[in-house]
Amino acid sequence: MNRSIALGAVAVVLFVVLAVLLFPKPDTGGRLEGADPARAAAEQARRPDRARTPAARVPGEPPGPGDVERAEVSPELQQQRAWRARPAAAYATRLLAPVSAIRYLLMKEGTPEARTLADQLATGVMNDLRAVRASDLDDPLTELEPKIEAVVTQVSASAWADDPTVVASLAKITAQLAEFERVKAGEPMPEPTPPKGEAVDPE
Repeated sequence: MNRSIALGAVAVVLFVVLAVLLFPKPDTGGRLEGADPARAAAEQARRPDRARTPAARVPGEPPGPGDVERAEVSPELQQQRAWRARPAAAYATRLLAPVSAIRYLLMKEGTPEARTLADQLATGVMNDLRAVRASDLDDPLTELEPKIEAVVTQVSASAWADDPTVVASLAKITAQLAEFERVKAGEPMPEPTPPKGEAVDPE
């Protein structure tokens, strides 16, 4: 009986081995070398000016006139970066952070007086600072400086003048304005200080 069990086990093992060896493997095709030619041609015909990277082209197909590499930057983006690298745009961005922190605190306070002052910060300064970042003028921030200084005076005289967030934010605003004046006078623009948990301006 033991011999019959052993022979049966051997037969099962042989059957499994033969099944693995003889069973045909499914044809999943070769390794994908590139884009499907028909699909790529149809997409390019639909959008002839669409920029394609080498991986998006059919293997062996030379680059077309509209093809660019991902590393290339469009002239529009280059111009936008140049605008935002100007001192006026850079300091408008840096000033937005402390002004936003004050407005965030006031919005959390929620009283009518706090909301009124928060709205004045939004419409009186923050919108103008955002416009400065998008402006193509050489120095659109200088004309805005008196308004920013007036806001500093207004907040300093408010009921929240002693709040630690307000004190720190007003100090940043004053320091950034002074630094901007030195940069305009010819000093190199220093790198911005990394933010430490700046508040997010609520819309």
